[in-house]
Amino acid sequence: MSRFIVLFLSALLLLPSFTFAAAAPTMEELQTQIADIMEELDDLSDRLEGPERHTAMDRISFTGDFRNTVDSLHYKDITFNPGIKVDYSDLAAKMQTWGTPGNKGNAALQAMMKQMTPEQMQALGAKMQAGGVDDFPMANKPHTSNLNNDMMYTTRLRLGMKADVASNMNFAGRLSMYKNWGDSTNTKVFDSWDAFSMDGTSGGHTSGDYLRVDRAFFNWKDIGGSDFYLSIGRRPSTYGPPSNYRVNELRGGTPSGHLVDFNFDGFTLGYHLSSITGIEGQSVRFCFGQGFESEWGNGEKFNDDITKNLDDTLLGGFNIDAYNDGKTLVQFTLFRAQDVVDGFKGEFAFPAQYAPMFAPTMNADMQKFPNMNFEVRYTPTTVIGDINLFAAGFTREEDNGFVWFGSLAMT
Repeated sequence: MSRFIVLFLSALLLLPSFTFAAAAPTMEELQTQIADIMEELDDLSDRLEGPERHTAMDRISFTGDFRNTVDSLHYKDITFNPGIKVDYSDLAAKMQTWGTPGNKGNAALQAMMKQMTPEQMQALGAKMQAGGVDDFPMANKPHTSNLNNDMMYTTRLRLGMKADVASNMNFAGRLSMYKNWGDSTNTKVFDSWDAFSMDGTSGGHTSGDYLRVDRAFFNWKDIGGSDFYLSIGRRPSTYGPPSNYRVNELRGGTPSGHLVDFNFDGFTLGYHLSSITGIEGQSVRFCFGQGFESEWGNGEKFNDDITKNLDDTLLGGFNIDAYNDGKTLVQFTLFRAQDVVDGFKGEFAFPAQYAPMFAPTMNADMQKFPNMNFEVRYTPTTVIGDINLFAAGFTREEDNGFVWFGSLAMT
């Protein structure tokens, strides 16, 4: 539009050289004509700005990255020795009250003890007499072996999304697919917590050819003309500094990657302090979210001992960029996870190796299908406590591409 106006005015200024021979207008008349034309052009520009802006903004821009990796994994002396850590003094005291009327005790623990072999019960009794806290093996004989996975191939596809909603509001999101070659199963046999498919880590672990919503949120900037901003949705809380350098990427998350590499839903209320302190890139953010929903979907309507002891796991804290000029970042993160439960809800394939110990009634039938595992949905049983975290980090990107950083964290 601006180019059109410039060309039009240029043609208009040349017009008098062709019309002076007939009837040359005065300078005042030319200025009046130009003023009238400029007013009409401004009106036309205002009328066109709305449709042009709508056309430009009523769309989502997609970006993406694609990565293939080849890893060679070798594990030595893997020991299969399932067990639990027990406070034997506390267990002995509680077992004395299990028989009293109205006291159900820990139903899950009682059920497990009923499935123990005589040898295991004898070992448990000896440890209870000794007291203290110690591990209790659930298998009679530990099994040790090596594992060599010479070549493991993975593919990761991430599609970034952006859309301007208004001059000070935008949407951002990312869809992710991450899979092992030849493996599109959503669940893995449970052999570690890395095999546990749950909300917070679904985007960071291989989970087949599913396209997941890794993050999705909107930003409302310069609220009311101030330096406040608000962001709500599935948070950008993974690949924060300095963990982004491990995968040779730009800063992908807000909080310190040393502490937080966990997807969660919530909001961020931030304030740009630079206008007050004069320190470049300085900002403070309060983040709040939820890591676990304790009621909906957990069978709470049964009103039994397992589900009624749960609370929502809430996440909150402050993330402060003390200095950020695009090359140097000084960052502080203070974070709290409140009412953490004993494992968030998720899915896994129940290992056949655990059937003799934890599912004896099903074990006999499972022997007929030695290469099959049944899929289960895990529900936590109790709140185990709170977690407080703190981190201080420094990163520096030199002009020659060299990056160095330091990060200190504690829980």
